[in-house]
Amino acid sequence: MVLYLERVNRETGIDAGAAYASGRVVGWHLFWLTAAAVLVGAALLLGQCATAHAQDAEAAPAECGDTTGHTAPRRASVTHEGEAGVWFRLDVARCLLGDVTELRLVRERVGLLDARLEIREEQITLTREALDLGRRAEERATGALEAAVRGRREAEEERDAWWRSPILWFAVGAVVTVALEVVAVYALAALTP
Repeated sequence: MVLYLERVNRETGIDAGAAYASGRVVGWHLFWLTAAAVLVGAALLLGQCATAHAQDAEAAPAECGDTTGHTAPRRASVTHEGEAGVWFRLDVARCLLGDVTELRLVRERVGLLDARLEIREEQITLTREALDLGRRAEERATGALEAAVRGRREAEEERDAWWRSPILWFAVGAVVTVALEVVAVYALAALTP
């Protein structure tokens, strides 16, 4: 997910992570999904109405396809028991039933896509939480590493400090030894008559 967001950032110049966080991108996905479903439904409905209206004087073939060359009417207005209605030929009714069935399948698919979208939103939320935890762990690990490096550097500096030099302590020991010998010689000289 992070790689996808980084790729979107590079290609579009839009901060995709911020867009997902604000909900704008998810809203647009839902908008386009709904718009596509409405357009498919409208195309099916208008296409059938236009076909039926434009081909009143033509007969429908066994399939819902090409009707050129047929002259029998596809529908007729009738009155049955005082109720006005429209009579469709059986092959036209089957075609309409197929369109309605297809529309029902499209609606089910849209429902499944909505459920899939909700699952993706949950996955995005979980991915963001995991990313947050990863960043916190990275900060802790970086802090611990920096503390270890700082401690090692301090230990090396203390080890190399001037007061820990063996030459210094040898010289101090030599000076103290000579000073003690001189004091001892003067003390012995003062004690002996």
